[in-house]
Amino acid sequence: MGNIRSGYWFWLLLPAVVIGLACFFLFARYRIEKEITVQCAYMGYACGDCTPQYQVRNVLSPPAERLSGKDIDIEFISETQEQAFEQQVGVCAICYVYTLKGDVYYSFRKKRYFIRLSDFRLKLRSKDCCSNRLK
Repeated sequence: MGNIRSGYWFWLLLPAVVIGLACFFLFARYRIEKEITVQCAYMGYACGDCTPQYQVRNVLSPPAERLSGKDIDIEFISETQEQAFEQQVGVCAICYVYTLKGDVYYSFRKKRYFIRLSDFRLKLRSKDCCSNRLK
């Protein structure tokens, strides 16, 4: 009688575990690094992706070297922060070196890294870069 009960619970819980794992891998993002700083370049991909992507060029926080060369998307913590970022960048996204600080997450569903931005600095690569685009 004890074996029947234990088998019953196994088959009852198995679908719940499978569904839970499927939801995790489809929708979950997990944090892989906390409060790191990276330098990135804007990547103007022509694949039709609506969200700008940035490629990590330098990792300024030692434990996160594995992010070097990876594409990363920015997730802003507020609309005000996003507006300030876009206002500074203007139409010259490719002309800047982006220093981004925040927590880095990985999304299984999108197969992408995200940085939840806590702070950012932009440095113009060359003062001639944007002058042609702003005319």
